[in-house]
Amino acid sequence: MKALELLSVAIKIERKAADIYRLLHDRFREDEMASYLWYSLSMEEEGHAAFIEAEMNMLNSSPDAFGETTVDVAPILASLKMMEDAERDIRGNPVTLEKAVSLALKIEEEMVEKKYGNLVEIVSPSLKRVFSDLIEMSDHVELLNDFAKKMGIRCL
Repeated sequence: MKALELLSVAIKIERKAADIYRLLHDRFREDEMASYLWYSLSMEEEGHAAFIEAEMNMLNSSPDAFGETTVDVAPILASLKMMEDAERDIRGNPVTLEKAVSLALKIEEEMVEKKYGNLVEIVSPSLKRVFSDLIEMSDHVELLNDFAKKMGIRCL
């Protein structure tokens, strides 16, 4: 997959995470702390998508900006599919706060950070910066763990 396609998939992942967090915000609207957590996470994910879109705009105006990058995006496409499945599950079933936090941690740790971290190792240096910046600007795992601790949630 070329750089433009890779960035497009990354935007979809960030927006899907935002969708899930907005859905959880709505589900836990009555719990002030939980509602705020999910809202904050959804807004940050939208910010990540906007950051990637800005990089895509640069790529569109300067096609050689990221050099030649061809990577296997099967792992991040699998993450997107897992997130879509999780969203359907949340929409169709009751979800506990414990399950929601565990899902969010799985999204942040397994589906996004590890996959992006692996991409950093194989993409061109300028594209590497995009994914490194995404990882660095995200403190979601720490936020989720702190929230779980405050709420007495033992993550699954």
